[in-house]
Amino acid sequence: EPNYDVNAHVDFWLSTAPDETQPRGRGWNAVSRLQAGTTARQAQTELAALAVNQARANSDLDGLTTAVRPALEVLNTEGRALLIPLFGSVALVFLVACVNVAGLFVARGLRRHREYAMRAALGASRRRLFRQLLTESVTLSMVSAVVGAALAAGTVTLFKSTGGHAVPRADAVTVGWPVFAFGCVAALVAAILAGLLPAVRAS
Repeated sequence: EPNYDVNAHVDFWLSTAPDETQPRGRGWNAVSRLQAGTTARQAQTELAALAVNQARANSDLDGLTTAVRPALEVLNTEGRALLIPLFGSVALVFLVACVNVAGLFVARGLRRHREYAMRAALGASRRRLFRQLLTESVTLSMVSAVVGAALAAGTVTLFKSTGGHAVPRADAVTVGWPVFAFGCVAALVAAILAGLLPAVRAS
């Protein structure tokens, strides 16, 4: 089941019955938990040794290879193939939006040169003008980041309710704190970069 809930309670598992006439078939998979303190590389080495011993005992197993992979990696293979291109398109749209907003910031700052001249004539220091523009940029960007995070959470909920069946394990997709943290950091960096040129010109 592509959308199987891996966190669901399971009463018992039934072992599969692979075709014994095809011992090298891809159906021969085992799921296990590594012993505490054991690394995936150690498990791979032990499995490779077992495969060699089995090949010596049974010529049909000659050439058998083993691979240790995390269960989550296996379960997310199909979903990752679908979500990575989606992530790329979203990142591209995000970059275009940042460039557009940065251009608006710069144009807005350049149009206010008379205001800055008036403030300077009234005694505002360069440091104060610089701090004012950066504060305006950061405040606006952080408010936008909060709104964007709320839109992201709503969009994920909408996606799961309408098109979740098309993506394996879409029920496990959530908008967590790392996403919000990334959005806030990106907004802060964009605000500083977009407000830096007008602030320097104003000061």
